[in-house]
Amino acid sequence: MKTPLSNNQILLQECLQQEFKESSYFVKEDDANVQLQLNKFFELFGSSLLMKFSDVSNDDIEQGITGSGNDGGIDSMYILLDGEPVKEDSDIDESIHKNPQIDFYIIQTKNQYGFKEDVVDKFKTISSNLLDMSKDTEVYSKRYAEKVISLFNLFRSLIKVTIRKNPSITFHYWYAANANEVHPNLQQKKDELLEVVRQKFPSSKCDVRYFGATELMNLYHSDTELTLTLNLQESPISLGSDNYVALINLPQFYNLIIDNDGQLIRQMFDANVRDYQGRNAVNTSIYETLSNADGKDFWWFNNGVTIICDKITPITQKQLTIQNPYIVNGLQTSTEIFNYFSKNDSAKTEDKRNILVRFLVPSEDDVRDKIIFATNNQTNIPKSALRATDPIHLQIETYFRNKGIYYDRRKNYYKNQRKNSEDIISVSFLAQCLISTIMSQPDYARARPSTILADEGKYKSLYVEHNELDVYYKIAVIGLSVRKYLKKQSSLSAAEQNDILFYVIFAYVATQLQTTHIEFDKIKRLDITTIRDDELNKIVEFVYNKYKQLGGDSHVAKSSKLTTDITDCLFTHSNPD
Repeated sequence: MKTPLSNNQILLQECLQQEFKESSYFVKEDDANVQLQLNKFFELFGSSLLMKFSDVSNDDIEQGITGSGNDGGIDSMYILLDGEPVKEDSDIDESIHKNPQIDFYIIQTKNQYGFKEDVVDKFKTISSNLLDMSKDTEVYSKRYAEKVISLFNLFRSLIKVTIRKNPSITFHYWYAANANEVHPNLQQKKDELLEVVRQKFPSSKCDVRYFGATELMNLYHSDTELTLTLNLQESPISLGSDNYVALINLPQFYNLIIDNDGQLIRQMFDANVRDYQGRNAVNTSIYETLSNADGKDFWWFNNGVTIICDKITPITQKQLTIQNPYIVNGLQTSTEIFNYFSKNDSAKTEDKRNILVRFLVPSEDDVRDKIIFATNNQTNIPKSALRATDPIHLQIETYFRNKGIYYDRRKNYYKNQRKNSEDIISVSFLAQCLISTIMSQPDYARARPSTILADEGKYKSLYVEHNELDVYYKIAVIGLSVRKYLKKQSSLSAAEQNDILFYVIFAYVATQLQTTHIEFDKIKRLDITTIRDDELNKIVEFVYNKYKQLGGDSHVAKSSKLTTDITDCLFTHSNPD
């Protein structure tokens, strides 16, 4: 007799079914294939839930999906450096600050009503093989998929670059299933996995967790919007229009910036484009001031913190409720406060000192951007880090939103508002689409996903303030449509879809315009009201064949040779007669 399902198991399956029906990434007409597609969708669904409160975007979630043939029992992987996703082209060098935090998430998601022991066995095996830095991962090239090996190599490279900086390394082995109970045998398996990791990285931490129906439903219903109530030392000074200046007790501020696990809430720092600079002279001085009270208040020696919010509500004379707070200035101070109180438990209750905080509610997005720019432009910051505050991006966001597309100029803003992920387009993805088409460089777009906006020359030629916004919109629609179409192709692995995506976008636009010399003015002529599947199918087949002829891997996708071959043969293919 089967054990009856719990309410949470029934509800989780219902949520999965509804999300699946709303998604257009999967083909659902073939009844015989629906369960297989649903199981595949659970990889994306589960990974999105597990990484919900990390600083990982929808694009990052999809890029981390590895589930396919030869995946080694891993459905998705994510590498974070100080909370930020690390990508294959991330600019990480020896200038990185001391004591960085490296998190390696290794995830399995199973649309099954129970946890299976073999999942943890596979975690053990692949970790024993690919975390062993004495072995060349190429030895396992026939056993594990290229994308799996590539992500482990990325982790290895990150360790090598940061090892002299004394990194803190945490491995997160997370297993999610629509299950109720964890069998005692899985606890023993967990201990065995911990031992494998300790042998490879003795000083690392290892976080092994099982997420069943109850945990997944809790994540599903949890709100990504932050609403916090603060106790102030004195009545705040009102600056009018819901703006305040106030003194906050340091332990209270510490509690404001940490989550239930005692970690920094990275979401609060998304708007602050200046990364934590480590133990430089300024930060060392901040930490020393925290460590040596001498009867003097902290705010006497510190400029304080600026927080912008969506809404501020006074509760009492010494209490404010703030909605969606973002620290736009004071990352260094906030991080040193976090470091100090994390190491001094007694200070969490005994410290009576205060910090000065400005709370602002910007009336409009452009005012918000000016605040971010002004408060982050006082030291030498790479110009690329401030791109999203340029007027052209606000204009693109407004134009897209009016047409039902959400331009994720403020990372995860629309994700946190629970907009459909298929209607959200990131700044980097639009830039990749533009470079693929306007510059005819799909190879560059594939090879440089995260640093693409740092190229000053390319940026200035693509983001001209007087360009017609409809051109950006048309490229966005085509990019999203091609990506959606590729995701429906079950015959293509996730890695293959990712490799050919920008080539298909380029080839589609070129065939529509009948030229590979694509310009802004020419794109105005494009009709995007009907992007036909039969046309996309021909182009996908053509691009995929060229890709496979050259070797069919990421090295091919990042080379200009594939671009040249496609360009040379495109119209011969399109017009065989």
